Amino acid sequence: MKGTILYTEYDKSEKTYIVVKQTKYGTFIKSVKLHPEDEDIQNNYDGYHFAEMKCDIAAYKAKANYLKQRAIGVEHAYHVILDSCDLNNSVVLKLKRQVDVAWWTYQDTLETYKTLKSSYHFIVENILRQRRELRQKLEKRRKRQ
Repeated sequence: MKGTILYTEYDKSEKTYIVVKQTKYGTFIKSVKLHPEDEDIQNNYDGYHFAEMKCDIAAYKAKANYLKQRAIGVEHAYHVILDSCDLNNSVVLKLKRQVDVAWWTYQDTLETYKTLKSSYHFIVENILRQRRELRQKLEKRRKRQ
């Protein structure tokens, strides 16, 4: 998700990567802790990337909540206008279309949030596996030389 990373830190004593990211849906502070079995492939790029992914997941959740409130508001306006206007009035028809778009946008964003949240651990494991494979290939090359 678009945004600006305001701050990053690696806490050596806790072995934790911390990222503060600001988006139009809020400022999010997330961290990831280095597991002892992953110390052999530790690098700042992955640590900060994983923490930023958590910020993005939180931002999508906030965006979904915002879009839901927006959809509720547009739907309320539609019902208020509908009570005083003809159903075939062009303004009512356009507002009904906006209600539909608002709910579709909310559902799409909510689905993106759920997908990101459920796939986070798979993505992390996949990247860590790739790092180990690369490290093993490099070790084999060094031994041959």
